[in-house]
Amino acid sequence: MPGGAVRINFVISASGRDLVLPERAEGSAGTETRESMVQLRIFLIRAALGAFFAYFLARFFIPSASPGLIVVMAALLVFFAYVFEGLRKR
Repeated sequence: MPGGAVRINFVISASGRDLVLPERAEGSAGTETRESMVQLRIFLIRAALGAFFAYFLARFFIPSASPGLIVVMAALLVFFAYVFEGLRKR
């Protein structure tokens, strides 16, 4: 269905009668929850990759880097991932 709407068509037969569940309207609570879970998963993946690459880059280019600097680098990598995603979607 267009716009990411979810269509549910289940037929449940109970004692000779069929029950058809209605279609979900776009923007229903189930769709919003799914979208927020996807956004959370993307953030967690970006945070993990940002931490990994920040550690790798800091150890490669600045061997005496403090853990605080690595955290700042990881935050910057995640920040710029969202900035470039926003620019790409424009």
